[in-house]
Amino acid sequence: MSESVSLDRSGVQILRKHLDLWAELADSPDDTWRDLDVPDHGNDVFRSLQQYTSIISRERVEDDAGEPYHVFQYTEAAWVYIEDALENRETYCPCEHGGVQNRGDHYVCSYEGCDDTFDREQIDIGGEGQ
Repeated sequence: MSESVSLDRSGVQILRKHLDLWAELADSPDDTWRDLDVPDHGNDVFRSLQQYTSIISRERVEDDAGEPYHVFQYTEAAWVYIEDALENRETYCPCEHGGVQNRGDHYVCSYEGCDDTFDREQIDIGGEGQ
């Protein structure tokens, strides 16, 4: 894991707003990823994330053929925030992502990386479902 740095207010906001995307990129604090690993729906926000050194670190490495590329890793502060936010958030979706949208006769997960749909009995809004 990269060194510990504290998160500033804007860093916390970008982590909170796109929590499901960030959780998709790493399963543990020691995981690294390439920009190619970022799903298409997250490319724009990931590019903006790179300016936040309090959230991710970037290291230049080479592949077996000697071609350079960058690997990214969460800082300790970012990982702790992501893990805590995921463990303590209320989610209504059976897929456990952060938001749900009402489409009239059904609900859909609001995370762009998920296409799950649900009926009222499958979700728990105000203790009414599941």
